Amino acid sequence: FQVDEKCLSFQLALGDADASGQTEKAQTRIWVEPQWLETVLAMGLKQANWLAGAQRWLKASRGSFDMAQGEWGQSLGQRWLRNLNNALTTLLHAPDWKPVRWCLLLTLMVNLVAATSWVMLDKANLKKEARYQSSILTSRFPETRVVIDPLAQMQQAVRQLRLLHGAADNQDFDVLLTQLGGLLKTKKIMPQSLTYEGSSLKIEGIGTGDLPADALSKLKAIGYAAESQTANQKQSLTLKLVSTSSQANHWQGLADQLSQMQALNSEAAELNAAAVIPAQESIRLAKQLIGHLAGAQVANVGDRLQLNLNQAAPDALAALISQLRSETGWRVVQANLKQAANATTNAGGYFWQGQLILQGPVKP
Repeated sequence: FQVDEKCLSFQLALGDADASGQTEKAQTRIWVEPQWLETVLAMGLKQANWLAGAQRWLKASRGSFDMAQGEWGQSLGQRWLRNLNNALTTLLHAPDWKPVRWCLLLTLMVNLVAATSWVMLDKANLKKEARYQSSILTSRFPETRVVIDPLAQMQQAVRQLRLLHGAADNQDFDVLLTQLGGLLKTKKIMPQSLTYEGSSLKIEGIGTGDLPADALSKLKAIGYAAESQTANQKQSLTLKLVSTSSQANHWQGLADQLSQMQALNSEAAELNAAAVIPAQESIRLAKQLIGHLAGAQVANVGDRLQLNLNQAAPDALAALISQLRSETGWRVVQANLKQAANATTNAGGYFWQGQLILQGPVKP
């Protein structure tokens, strides 16, 4: 094809050849500046469209052709930035992309409405679960006036019932000793001293390195934590109960809390149905049981009992502590025990000497 020199720019589209070998004439679009429009129309090109010079330059600059070289050349990053800018401009402003823009806007609005609805439904379900947990607490313990943390308040209330009826609590001295014994049994390690202050058990003479490899993970799974300290070149281990929480998501956490609430509710019902031993009878039974332990002397200290030990066998002492709690309601609230000097004479490996402070059933 030939182009008249008066025509500044044009586009020509040719059709494909038909079956007879003749070329099918296609629509030809020619762009000319206004001053050449009459000349082009006189040439018989009816489909000519006029375009101002500035518009022609702008249209050319937005085209896909890029033949700039040398000092006018662009780096690869600049070309990518230019292409990205052209694509965004086309997407946001081109008339042909208007349906796409409406579809994207509609999709965004639908997702926004769905997300808002989900959040509102989630909050409603959370409030429903919280009300249900509060109802479990207030129905079992009607004296509860203000509910802040249903699970924590339920745990505290059930703990008070355990103290009253002599039921085992996870923070009891004998329960912590049982957990410790299960860890030390495999390595046959003997602690040098035991200190108990009502909720934590400190064991001197061993550290976390003396425990089996999976000991810490097993303790964590049942709600305990073991911390090791070193002072004056002596190792000690502190065993205590820690609050467990779900790390998965809040729904899994709510499910765990509800399961704990239901278990505590069932335990509270059983404890409330159990009879309470009269105070004087519990003291008499406690002193009677203590009298069976060799090397033990008991004395009254206010409303508590002080148990002085001299070469007490560990197994016999552990059995006595558990029996006192379950049969009389008296439990250890403070302990300070050390290995006896003549530990080698004991078939079990050592004796205990020191003091235990016992407290009777505590009314809520």
